Amino acid sequence: MNLRQVIQQKKPTYHDFSFPEEVNEKINQWKKAGLFYGAFPVIGNSMTCNDKRSIPSGSRVLAVELDISNKFDLGNGIPLNKPLLIKYTTNKGEDGFVCKTISFMDFVYYNYRLSSYNPSHKDVWIPIRIIDNILEVHHVF
Repeated sequence: MNLRQVIQQKKPTYHDFSFPEEVNEKINQWKKAGLFYGAFPVIGNSMTCNDKRSIPSGSRVLAVELDISNKFDLGNGIPLNKPLLIKYTTNKGEDGFVCKTISFMDFVYYNYRLSSYNPSHKDVWIPIRIIDNILEVHHVF
């Protein structure tokens, strides 16, 4: 199932948010470029920490979809160590969504290492082939 179908299945709600001017400028650029973006809820404490990077459970994040057509290639444009929303589909066909950072890209075995800000959460490896979409987080509210 593609990202838009998954979101429609969850019955999205629409809100009018107020963002800082620099964020509004990014949104206008995304609109002009025809990029998919939105505000998404974050559930769980894996991205909670004691500094300004923290994304506490119950937060919403403003994120824009990245072009991952070259996700198997070095220099693919996917940022390292930045918060991302990653949509994946398991081998059993189950869809999942996580908010993590990609801390390492293994192009020998084709896995990404996903990391959390919360030190009590261990890094996990995810096969690149099961990643369907990646959205870059630009604002937390």
